[in-house]
Amino acid sequence: MAFYYLGFRLQADTFNNPKVLGIRDADTKTLHGYTGGPANGQIQHNGQTKIQYDFITPFVAQLVRDEPQDLVLWKKFGEIEWVREQWPDLSEAPSPWLNCGAAGAKYMLAGVLPLDTNGEPVSLTFNTSDGGTETLGPFSTPAAVKTPVAMAFSVPLVAHELQIVPDGLCRMWLNEALWIFDPWPEFLKEATPWINGGSSGAKYTRRVTVPVETGGKIATFHMASSDGASVPFSAQTVLNVKTPVPLDFNPPIVAHEMQFLPDVACPLRIWPREAVWECEPWPEMSQACGPWMNFGTNKPKYMRGMTVSMDTGGQTVEIPFVSSDGSTVTLTANTPAGVKTPVPFAFAVPLIGHEFQGGTPTGPARIWWAEAQPDFDEWPELTAEATGWLPVLDGNLAAFLQGLVVPIESGGVAPVLQLKTDTGLTLALASPLSSPPAANVKTPVPFSLSTPVVCHQVQLLPQRPCRIWDKEIRWIAQPTAELAYSWKTQPTAHGQKGYHFIGRIEAAYASTQDVTLTMVAFDGTSPEMITLPSTGGAHQKVLLTPTANKFMLMTYAAVSGAPFQIFVNEWTIWLGWWGRDGELVPWRGLGGICGDKAEI
Repeated sequence: MAFYYLGFRLQADTFNNPKVLGIRDADTKTLHGYTGGPANGQIQHNGQTKIQYDFITPFVAQLVRDEPQDLVLWKKFGEIEWVREQWPDLSEAPSPWLNCGAAGAKYMLAGVLPLDTNGEPVSLTFNTSDGGTETLGPFSTPAAVKTPVAMAFSVPLVAHELQIVPDGLCRMWLNEALWIFDPWPEFLKEATPWINGGSSGAKYTRRVTVPVETGGKIATFHMASSDGASVPFSAQTVLNVKTPVPLDFNPPIVAHEMQFLPDVACPLRIWPREAVWECEPWPEMSQACGPWMNFGTNKPKYMRGMTVSMDTGGQTVEIPFVSSDGSTVTLTANTPAGVKTPVPFAFAVPLIGHEFQGGTPTGPARIWWAEAQPDFDEWPELTAEATGWLPVLDGNLAAFLQGLVVPIESGGVAPVLQLKTDTGLTLALASPLSSPPAANVKTPVPFSLSTPVVCHQVQLLPQRPCRIWDKEIRWIAQPTAELAYSWKTQPTAHGQKGYHFIGRIEAAYASTQDVTLTMVAFDGTSPEMITLPSTGGAHQKVLLTPTANKFMLMTYAAVSGAPFQIFVNEWTIWLGWWGRDGELVPWRGLGGICGDKAEI
């Protein structure tokens, strides 16, 4: 048995004198130098001591001995303790069969094997228990040096065990070899484990690509599903080559788990865990209720119909479709087995609700509730909540509001509304309908104001729960003059040249208090102030006769203690120019496009 000698430990006493002690191996008869004493190849002990000495160059030998080389007296206590490692013998013998650290078939790619070829070229032949063989090398490593040698198989070997046969003397550290391989399936007629394709639920499977190796022959096998299907396949691949084989299911199968079953006469290798499945998750064939669905909005919905994909297995199935607000319709369907079939449903009486659920089917069915396509209109909530502020015309013009038509649904009872204006008035709205609007029907309801109001925006105040489509209200209103506490024009020449005067004025206005009209002349005489009496809020026209006046430009102004309206387009100013010889001339340009136009 060979050993790799690194040094030795000696218990001795040289009485503190250097002594030359030779170490010779029996294989080459060489004396080996060492360090650790007073000089190379010398020992020195002062009293009985134990000292380690290291060889300058480690060596390999079967046997060694110590040889004193001088007459210096010394005492040796016991045998020398050698510092060494057990090494393989130089040999041409084949190695034992090796499983390379793993039982079972292996696809051998490469390895790193510590070698000592004693400085000579040595080739290694690798034989497999499965009949393969390949010779690698030659390799040459320094004598007495344990050298890791990397080697790769040009054609990977499939093997359970390997045997290495050298063609010359060498040492091989088989227990320290590092083998690079892929575990391979056995070449069997055995069924694979059940495979769920990555999910435990039902799957609509169209194809699977699975690595197989048929040994170069045509192999037949079939795929069995946990749901009862069995599909035959055949494949032929190159010997010892792991080949992905695509397998198509025509028609596709619905399954939870699958299993490959080789035919009795056709062994093959299959990598079932590496199969790539092309499939979609499918609902279970069951009588389970569907989830609650809001179809993308939490607001109420007026459901008119929907399209749902189903597979009823060829049987007629009825499914209650329930609204969270209390209504139900029945969906009836009969679709081909194994086919995802979109089924349209029209609701004779539309459902109103926030969320909807498919109830328990009368028989097993697959239903794709998550893909349902509803047909609905978003509806307002059934509530007594006030609307936002609503512009009567465009929100910038004063409106003479006489009534409005409101699309409304109030659950079969008469709606009760109040109208609040931006001027602070709150009015009850009266409807001429003889009976309340039908429940769950969007009904335009006309409301009239016993006394029309002037406003820009209004708010509807329901007094009992109802649905109001405020964006669809039709307003019965016309533009009117603005309400104001004061009004004043720019100076106007009334379209005349030179001096002129006002003989009469036809003034149109509406007020709840007296209005003071003041006319101020430029470069002339102004008439006295005129008091316009309250009209009680009614639109009226009065004839005014101002006092003596003469001017080139005139400014009109009016004030009151309460909001009033001036209808400038309806004013007529009767004018006469200075030195006239005819009748007064009417002028209606006070609200025209000339510079004296004044908006409230």
